[in-house]
Amino acid sequence: MGLTSALFAPDTVGGLWLLCGPPASGKSSFRRGWWNGPVVSPDELRLTMFGASFDPRREGAVWARVRQQIARLLPSGTATLLDATSVSRSARRQWLKFAHNAQTQAYALACWDPGRTPVAELLSRNRQRLDPVPEARVLSLAAAWQPPSLAEGFGAVWTIIAQS
Repeated sequence: MGLTSALFAPDTVGGLWLLCGPPASGKSSFRRGWWNGPVVSPDELRLTMFGASFDPRREGAVWARVRQQIARLLPSGTATLLDATSVSRSARRQWLKFAHNAQTQAYALACWDPGRTPVAELLSRNRQRLDPVPEARVLSLAAAWQPPSLAEGFGAVWTIIAQS
């Protein structure tokens, strides 16, 4: 999967960086190919903590650990990446407050543009995963998509589109 991206230098600005997009939009591929700093990933925490993917009964513990890790990393001034879906303004609001309370900036990396990557492409990519997200979940998160904007309080917003 090739990626197109705006140029940016997170290591020079610090802050909390949010990857935003439904499953299979290229968030983790971007992270593996372009990000050098600390990453907090609920998907990886689920596997580390419980040896399994999404389980609604365990989500409280997973997200408590996400908040704990971000709270530990932000004061260092190092750019920290949150690799989560963050598809809606309401989902991102807590992270903007988190960054504000840590006296740092939040930045958004929008990894999906439905005009360029149809939902059918997300579903196709998802089917190729070793541990696919349930199709209904991909569809519901795609339907909830609200592109991040400066008006939410981000210091900057970039759009990064994964290409097949």
